[in-house]
Amino acid sequence: MENELPEGWELTKLSQVFDVRDGTHDSPKYVDIGFQLVTSKNLKNGQIDLTNVNYISENDFVEINKRSKVDKGDLLFSMIGTIGSLAVITEEPMFAIKNVALFKPICEVSTFFLAYYLNNPLVKDKMLKEAKGSTQKFVGLGYLRDLSIPLPPLAEQKRIVAKLDAAFGHLETLKTSLNRIPELLKKFRQNVLTQAVTGKLTEGWREENVISDNTFDTLPASSMRDTKLTLPTNWKWLPFNSVAEVKSNLVEPLNYLEYPLIAPDNIEAESGKLINKPLVSDIMPKSPKHSFESGDIIYSKIRPYLSKLIIANFNGLCSADMYPIQTVLKTEYLYYYMLSKLFLSYANTAGERSVLPKINQNGLGIIPIPVPPLEEQKEIVKRVEALFAQADALEAQYESLKAKIEKLPQALLAKAFRGELVPQDPTDEPAAVLLQKIKAEAAKGGKKKEKNGQIELAF
Repeated sequence: MENELPEGWELTKLSQVFDVRDGTHDSPKYVDIGFQLVTSKNLKNGQIDLTNVNYISENDFVEINKRSKVDKGDLLFSMIGTIGSLAVITEEPMFAIKNVALFKPICEVSTFFLAYYLNNPLVKDKMLKEAKGSTQKFVGLGYLRDLSIPLPPLAEQKRIVAKLDAAFGHLETLKTSLNRIPELLKKFRQNVLTQAVTGKLTEGWREENVISDNTFDTLPASSMRDTKLTLPTNWKWLPFNSVAEVKSNLVEPLNYLEYPLIAPDNIEAESGKLINKPLVSDIMPKSPKHSFESGDIIYSKIRPYLSKLIIANFNGLCSADMYPIQTVLKTEYLYYYMLSKLFLSYANTAGERSVLPKINQNGLGIIPIPVPPLEEQKEIVKRVEALFAQADALEAQYESLKAKIEKLPQALLAKAFRGELVPQDPTDEPAAVLLQKIKAEAAKGGKKKEKNGQIELAF
């Protein structure tokens, strides 16, 4: 590996440039008011999280700090349990540490450079593979002291850190912007559905396509919940049970082993998407199940606020928590209405509330359905599908970009530690010069001294 290092870099052991020690191994008595005791659980996302920390007495604090006093510029590293969590100390601390590795620079070296190196997924994976322990994995001080690290010239270390700081800052900004896209697409789809089932999506179409009557006017209308929404001409409010029927066809599931068996957990909330399609033979249920046919709407009657439904494109069985539904309307139109916030507003207030909220057939049957003429239903479905296809394409682009961005940190770090991220300067003092100074001083019996929290050799 040394031969692969850039000009001016050296491969060295961590203990050559950092004093490697750890916090107390004892379990001091916790107190209500005192000094904070930081453990590996407090190292999160490159920072020290003190929201859930224990406190120790002043005596214990002083005693622990005789062994492992933490200073500004040090690096804390989780060496047990969640191996690899770390934090660079950027302010004067007032805490002690337990079962956490402490790296103190003993020469001019960038602690932030080391932090980036230790955060490299390749380094972390290697460390996890080589960790000891069965119940709880750990890496010992001896392992950490012997850990090989690439050491560029100090000036180049600082250039690499500055470049990575800027790049990761841009990535976080980009991630924040990208993370808004799923919610924006969700709102877009719901707006499309609202426009569709209230007639606004096809206002222009109606002006060009005058339909004199609505064939669904002749359907019998039983009792129905009140609605204050005014529909376009030739549209009609009808109760759910006038336009659709919940099929109740219980069968013995073990006679249909190769059929899919759909339950609410197999459907994604609010999207109308099937997550997976287990077979009866995968589950081997004991109680009877409803059978359904390709083209039926399968709707979850429990937790109606989750809006879990699909149009099945296969024959199958569904659990007793689901309604197989057939309709005289265009199936896709009713399906889109049932996905809309308008339908949800009725379903959420029609349920029985026991252990789980659910909507019974009577409550479902009196939900108002806005029914346009059949030709307009077809036009609505066509337009919704076209708009949803555009949203799906944007979502696919988002997922692709998100996957690429997730890979960028590892690529940036790999490039940094190959010496390819920033230009090299031939005037930089090579890392070998620093290491020679350290070795020469050690050969003379040079003592380490602390200055402003940093351990230095007396050159």
